Amino acid sequence: MAQTQAELLSDIYSQATAALRADENASVDVVLGAYSRAQTEIIAYIMGLVDDPEIQLTLPDLVQSGRWYQLLDVIHQASLNAADKAGVTIHNATVDQFYKSYDYSAYALDQATPPNIDVAYAPPPENAVRLLANTPYQGRMFSERIGIITDEMATGIKDELLQGLVQGETMQDMADRVSDIIGASDPDNPSGIAARSRTIARTEIMRIQNYARDLTFEQNQDVVEDEEWQVAPDDKLCDWCFRRDGLTDEEIEKTDPGDDPWGNSTDQPLHPNCRCDSVPRLKSWKDLLGLDMPEDFADDERGIRDEDGKWEIAPVQSFADWKESRQSTSGGDEG
Repeated sequence: MAQTQAELLSDIYSQATAALRADENASVDVVLGAYSRAQTEIIAYIMGLVDDPEIQLTLPDLVQSGRWYQLLDVIHQASLNAADKAGVTIHNATVDQFYKSYDYSAYALDQATPPNIDVAYAPPPENAVRLLANTPYQGRMFSERIGIITDEMATGIKDELLQGLVQGETMQDMADRVSDIIGASDPDNPSGIAARSRTIARTEIMRIQNYARDLTFEQNQDVVEDEEWQVAPDDKLCDWCFRRDGLTDEEIEKTDPGDDPWGNSTDQPLHPNCRCDSVPRLKSWKDLLGLDMPEDFADDERGIRDEDGKWEIAPVQSFADWKESRQSTSGGDEG
């Protein structure tokens, strides 16, 4: 099947999105694992307070023996450990994803433009990316958002255990309360701490991916005319993102927001767990070289102009080959 140059660009971005999502999922799994370990540790301590999990204990019994305060220490430390692991994982993932997103964006531009048009490639140093990852999102720093759910986790578990003790529940009942609060066994439960930490992870990673993409487009304004919203077309797509699909920021800002809770915002991610990104609208080859584009190419081909100014068909360069050639010409790995 033949494809246009725009479709070639879209295909490359689809491949890039799949690769970035795979890495993102791996990081999210590490975050969920941190809260799963915290849940296991706290429950193990609760179940170890007595020999029989069906035995009921009272708060005075636990306080008198000192085990209540030991339990609070376990809860506090497990919460901090989970938050620390999640924070380090997310922060490192954002840096890694920045460079991968930047590379994929530059690769897409390079494959969709004439080879004698130089695509700018100047990723920032790692310390600048780490500072960028720490900038506020929707009014809060990343560390603050992690800290909030950490405090809520420790406080929530303590309050739930107190209620269980007052109501004369067994150790198993109280262990179940802990499971409900952390929710590591059911990360799709939106009220669980694990699910909320997953949301933070995904949103932070998407935010940094978008920063990298926008930087690539900004550095290549000689070939990028504009950029338009691109959504993930599945059953998770919300109405507010759907109405932005295919529009530029300027077009979005000029539309009637109606009852859109985000107004005419063009921020990406638009909301927590938002998976929208942008694809470039490239200047035509006629604008760049004074040439009319061929109508289409084969799926594994792209049009290039040879040294004599004639059209010829060349294979699409793989991302791995492109990255290797980019590193060899720059003298090292930028990302």
